[in-house]
Amino acid sequence: MASKRPWKSKKRLKGKPKVAAKRAKKKLPPLVQLPEGAIFPAAGAYMQTGMDARILAARHKTRDDAGGLRGGSMGCVLSDEEYTGNCIRASAARFLGAEPSHPVDKWRATHLMFDGGHTSEDYFWRDFVAGLPAGFTTRREEDFPLLDTISGLRLTGREDIVVVREETPEWAECLIELKNVSSLPTDLLFSEQPKLEHLIQLGNYLRIVAKKQGDVPGQLWYTSRVIHSLPTQWAWVRDQLPAFGESAPGSESVEWSKPMYGKPPFPTKIRPFYLGFHVRWHEGVLHYSRADDRDPNHTPTQWAATPITAEGIVSYYEQVAELATNLAAPLPPPPTPYLVDGSKKNYRACDYCDWNSVCSAVGENAGQWREAVLNHVEPVDTGSPQP
Repeated sequence: MASKRPWKSKKRLKGKPKVAAKRAKKKLPPLVQLPEGAIFPAAGAYMQTGMDARILAARHKTRDDAGGLRGGSMGCVLSDEEYTGNCIRASAARFLGAEPSHPVDKWRATHLMFDGGHTSEDYFWRDFVAGLPAGFTTRREEDFPLLDTISGLRLTGREDIVVVREETPEWAECLIELKNVSSLPTDLLFSEQPKLEHLIQLGNYLRIVAKKQGDVPGQLWYTSRVIHSLPTQWAWVRDQLPAFGESAPGSESVEWSKPMYGKPPFPTKIRPFYLGFHVRWHEGVLHYSRADDRDPNHTPTQWAATPITAEGIVSYYEQVAELATNLAAPLPPPPTPYLVDGSKKNYRACDYCDWNSVCSAVGENAGQWREAVLNHVEPVDTGSPQP
């Protein structure tokens, strides 16, 4: 007997390829013509004008601040052949006050992301200060300058939060580096491994402070203030997710579906969270440990060693200084991306570098890169803001 619902049949005629179902178009509301009325100009246009002026000011500041090594442009030499972190060439260009040329839309997108990070830092600091015990206070960024000299050049840095005692505000009790989570945080949350670049930055600040007052502890805190949808059809995401009901790192931040039609729950979202790490130097090697966000008196006993060494950080800045003060010198190789456990990441740093259009990974475009750096010392105008 023929099926009454042939479209439900699992059988397909031979020779007929399976055609993917077309995605239904979204239904839009009908458009109507309204009589003329008072319309205020689009607020976004004014906001964009102000943003462009701020972008231009920031680029001018990069030029005006030329001649110094930056704590935010960091890296670490791992061996005679490899280093990780920021590209030495890009850090040398920033030393000279140069930034790569971008379409204005890319500058706007970058500043929107940075604004999100600043906002997250302010809110973390607000709650942190409110919970500090009596006798402690904080200093922020310019209020506690971090200064060092490498190869005769000044190195400057600014820590997000410096905890001090009220009676001795010039002495750091702890340095706290804050990071905003703006992408899918599966590596960070489920393996509880911080980014190596962030550890290098904080480790460098701890190294600078130790030269003045001895070793101080540091902490690295990540904050996610959005809900991340989990694309579980991606195998690399599925491999990192905890099982339902499993007590595993990050499992408390995962939202699960309800069981339906006999199928088990599956992870759907990652809720907003914050995640911290203790960081300290020991015998010249940087170590980290998971920070307990519930017990203020928790003292970590198990520490994981990283590939980061104080000697490697200094060597990195020495190579930046060498290239920045002599652009005719041989160009160093690109950095090698690493994880904190010492394993290599599976991508090329050059593919994501802002200078990659004029700087090849193996150095054929050396002359083009030098010319680009010198030509971009003067900021590229993003479009003159209208008064």
